[in-house]
Amino acid sequence: MSSGRVEKRSARYPKKSSTERNEQLASEIDSSGYEVMPCSWCFDHGLECKMIERTRRCSECVRRGRSCDGTGVPVGVLSRVTAEQKRLERKEIEEEEAFEDLLQRQQRIQDEIREATARLIRLRKQRRFL
Repeated sequence: MSSGRVEKRSARYPKKSSTERNEQLASEIDSSGYEVMPCSWCFDHGLECKMIERTRRCSECVRRGRSCDGTGVPVGVLSRVTAEQKRLERKEIEEEEAFEDLLQRQQRIQDEIREATARLIRLRKQRRFL
């Protein structure tokens, strides 16, 4: 007969140790996570750094019970960012060259304007003296 008491959790579902929970989460991250830019631990040890959306630590840091300084930026995103940076750098160089060309054209036009102005002034002076 039941005494009406609530059964404690540990009787049915024994509590897992933090090591067991960490190992379970690390395994889940390893199996379903995505590769990210490595945190300092993974980088220093030459390991692949993986994360999942709901955690802020990579699988290796979870497994070791340590903090993680990883950013969670997927490696694929980084390659797209790098490609975009290179594209923008090329475009900037093209625009700088076009700008330099325009400045040179402007300088030539200003020189022509100065010459035309000088000719006009000279002609007006000649006409005044006649």
